[in-house]
Amino acid sequence: MNLVPEQIAKEFGISLEEAQKKVAQVEAMLKDMPKLTPEQLASMEFLARSELARQDSPFGFGHFFWCMTGMELPPHTKRDWIPGLFEQKKQKKMGTVIEAAREHAKTIVVTIYFTAWRIGLEPHKANMIIQVGDESAKDNTMLIALTISNNSS
Repeated sequence: MNLVPEQIAKEFGISLEEAQKKVAQVEAMLKDMPKLTPEQLASMEFLARSELARQDSPFGFGHFFWCMTGMELPPHTKRDWIPGLFEQKKQKKMGTVIEAAREHAKTIVVTIYFTAWRIGLEPHKANMIIQVGDESAKDNTMLIALTISNNSS
């Protein structure tokens, strides 16, 4: 496991000194742990990431996406779209338009997974998805519902 204090400080919004202490703690714990099988390590990673996915932040959404798909967020979505969505939320603005060419993962990342994640975090709030036509709206809301129902735990 390669823990980088600078990356941890940036992703968690903590000081470099605090991140270095956390890395030292984790490394000390790892030395005392028995050797784990790859399956055990994968299970532990999933459990850790699923807990991190509960954070209402771009970082939390990235972990949610990984838990659901087994993949990291595409770099352009992680860099450009997701922080923009949180900036809108922070400023209490409603609605976001993401313009991108076909095949840039807008539907998968934002419409399906981001919406499912928001519903999981705040089930008491309403979500609105505007689509080009009724059929695509029905298809995508069905995919959101299936994502939630097939992965609720």
